[in-house]
Amino acid sequence: MKGIKLTVTDDGDYIAMPFDGTFADIQDHVGGLVECVPSEPEVTFWVNEEGNPDFLDLPLNRLAMDCLIRWDRYGVLFAGDGLYGNVVITGGRDDEGNTLNLSDEARAWVMRIVADARLF
Repeated sequence: MKGIKLTVTDDGDYIAMPFDGTFADIQDHVGGLVECVPSEPEVTFWVNEEGNPDFLDLPLNRLAMDCLIRWDRYGVLFAGDGLYGNVVITGGRDDEGNTLNLSDEARAWVMRIVADARLF
């Protein structure tokens, strides 16, 4: 599956890189068990299942949160939740539950968010 991985560095900076891998690769990138964050049907945000500050000391991923704002159909951000640590963004799923590639349109939108973040 193809998408974008958003990494938080030790100094608090962000790195956005293309992602092309398996579910195991997502687990490696987020550093443990994964959780799917509810969003629009065509986009999936993958995070560490225990990534909130109550369990692990992972930094807030503001870049991923800026991206989720675009697709936050269920009000995750307004409920006070955040995205912590490294995040992988892929496409939604097909009728059989298989994860799809991130669309070109969604990939371009994420990269615009990344470019805007670099301006500040």
